[in-house]
Amino acid sequence: MTCRLSVAAAILAVALSILSGCSDDPPTAPAPTGTTTPPGGTSRPVDTPPSPVDIEVPATSEGMAALLQAGPTTGSARVGRTSVTGDVWWINVNCRGGGVLTVEAAPVVSFEVPCNDPIEQARNQFDLGEPYDIEVSVEAPDGTEWALLVQQ
Repeated sequence: MTCRLSVAAAILAVALSILSGCSDDPPTAPAPTGTTTPPGGTSRPVDTPPSPVDIEVPATSEGMAALLQAGPTTGSARVGRTSVTGDVWWINVNCRGGGVLTVEAAPVVSFEVPCNDPIEQARNQFDLGEPYDIEVSVEAPDGTEWALLVQQ
């Protein structure tokens, strides 16, 4: 009878060690949660910064047609060529990242846009009184992100 109890006790001990999940691996830390608990305090939500807003090409205004658009991009770029009539036309720019953007619609206009955080939005209206073929380009510092729309 003593032998049976010893065997039963040994089997029970092995079974318990298997069920208890013993391993040589170190315990893992729990995954971080959205709360924090200061010493002696109560838990509170952790402030998370807002996700950055993406630069987008400005929207075409109602009743207008998009003639050229570019971006989002960074640094300097040639946007392209188009023709504008003698009526009102616009160059709209969204930018951020510091520095100053220089927009040129050669051979007729050039202007600067300061690019700050959050996104700077500039709308520039032109009425030259006669049609022009223009070539649009942007000069910008390497870290300045921008998007542009020419519309009429």
